[in-house]
Amino acid sequence: MGDSRGNLNWLDEDILFRDWQAILDEAVNIKLDSFANILHPFFDGFSLSVTTRENRTENVVTAFLLFLENHCEMTGHASPQLLLFYRGLNGLSIYDWRLSIVSPWGFLPLSIGDRQSRIPNPGGAMNGIPVLHVEADCIARAWEESLVLLYKRGCDIKTQYDKSDDPPSKDATMLITIADPLKEPMIHKDFPGGPEELQEYVMEVCEGIKDHLVRDTRDPGDTRWEYTYHQRLFAYRVPTLRPFDQIDTLCRKLAETPYTRRAQAVTWMVWEDNDCYDPACMQSIWCRITEVEESRVEESRKSNLSTARLLDSSTAFLNMNVRFRSNDAYKAAFMNIFALTQLQQKIASRISELSERTIRVGRYCHLADSYHLYGSYFREFESRFLTALEKRSFEQRTLRYQDLRETMESARPAILEKARQMGR
Repeated sequence: MGDSRGNLNWLDEDILFRDWQAILDEAVNIKLDSFANILHPFFDGFSLSVTTRENRTENVVTAFLLFLENHCEMTGHASPQLLLFYRGLNGLSIYDWRLSIVSPWGFLPLSIGDRQSRIPNPGGAMNGIPVLHVEADCIARAWEESLVLLYKRGCDIKTQYDKSDDPPSKDATMLITIADPLKEPMIHKDFPGGPEELQEYVMEVCEGIKDHLVRDTRDPGDTRWEYTYHQRLFAYRVPTLRPFDQIDTLCRKLAETPYTRRAQAVTWMVWEDNDCYDPACMQSIWCRITEVEESRVEESRKSNLSTARLLDSSTAFLNMNVRFRSNDAYKAAFMNIFALTQLQQKIASRISELSERTIRVGRYCHLADSYHLYGSYFREFESRFLTALEKRSFEQRTLRYQDLRETMESARPAILEKARQMGR
């Protein structure tokens, strides 16, 4: 232990003085079999030198990851067991039982002790807008983790909507992958609104209850809405042509050829949206069906415990990709994702009818070119959202859709009447 501890002290000092070559040289001299009780001296020094805004943070982390990867073994802290590092499929995975995790962007005060995060191997410094990726098992967890990652690693940039005293927004290109969009808990308590508002938005996107609010583009004096997503997807209008039901076309393509790459729907109207006041944020939906050719075991995780379920050879999954050019991460993204996964379920049901076979909802992928947290939201976000992460468990921060479904469905008549009255 003495030799390993001495090497660790040298490594600790090198980190403090940012001697990157020495870090690489010293890291490989630490013995794995003596790595159990070195948590505090190493990470105390590591945390002092790594901050979220330090340009050369990646250099430190690269050295540390290289040390772990070269040994290709499980490395753990035995007393107390705080961090467990192991090689994942796409990089380094970390189980966390502390208030922070080690990542390529420094220490994150997450307090999310009941979940796994996957951290890709860091490359060089990013020139421009960061590209971030969150991968989670359910909607609520994915949205929550995307906000934490955006807040910690997004770049500072102004927007067209800032007031003079607003701080710059946090912005990133964000890829959110949800392995099972229908897995509970589906609802996060901190989204803006309640169960009835969420039901109203689902009905707006999936049923078109507000399509009558879209303005007549031939009338310059018509100041109603520029679009609804339902109208663009189910009744896409092109001058001199009939409206196109893009979702029905998408479903028929997939029913006929499940593996086609041409099943997509778009919203952008180039002849209107380049100059209109409020152009569509969501740009496209792309779907494809994957088949399970033989029986296999799918791992699902709940509270870090793995369970297995056998999927037979006839199982088919509808995978859906959605792209946004701009997505308000805190005030809109959760409702967008929830409603669009409900649309994914509707598409799967329609393909099932057309193909006369069961199509299940597969993974959902949400790509936002600009996934942003407005500076004007910072005070609310920090006091409400981040505080909840520290004081409440994940179960306390979320809700089961199954527990709210009856309440939400019972609101349908009132929502329909409200929609009918809008625009009069």
